[in-house]
Amino acid sequence: MKRFTSAMLLLLVVGIAGAVPGPGNGKLPVVKDFVVAIDHTKLVPLDTGVMVNVGDELTITTARNDTWTLGCYSPIYGTRTCDADGLSNFPLYSYGGFTMPYGTLAGQIDGGDYFAIGKSFTGYMTATGQLQLLCWDSYYLDNCGKIKVNITNNPAAVPVPGALLLCSVGTLVVGYVRRKLS
Repeated sequence: MKRFTSAMLLLLVVGIAGAVPGPGNGKLPVVKDFVVAIDHTKLVPLDTGVMVNVGDELTITTARNDTWTLGCYSPIYGTRTCDADGLSNFPLYSYGGFTMPYGTLAGQIDGGDYFAIGKSFTGYMTATGQLQLLCWDSYYLDNCGKIKVNITNNPAAVPVPGALLLCSVGTLVVGYVRRKLS
């Protein structure tokens, strides 16, 4: 009977260890490199193809010395070159309830709320959908340049259902055996 109890206790321990959340359903982090190029013929953000879910940890970094230029084709304001943190010596731009420096690398999930990325961003996603990137500006048709970005998406931790079942069965068996012995 001691062997049986020891075996059930071992099953219980394995079940509990297996129930500890790991990477989301066995998914490994998604790591992608992109070049966010300003295409002055389009007014749409770059669709990265990176799918994010609520709770995923997203990390985005840019190449240190990459810049893009706002106003490449504008004689009114002249050219303004900046990195992914945007223009520091220019007024802020507000759109859709969000305010950031002109030229900031910004993100959006499936056309939802914007969020500032800049040179480096780490945060937990509050929406599910495709990650889109863009240069924060009021007029895209006079911009040029590109910035390289690295995107790492760590899926949210989710408990493994089979491990929870194993833990529950192990607990029930140990309780049954203890009851029989007393």
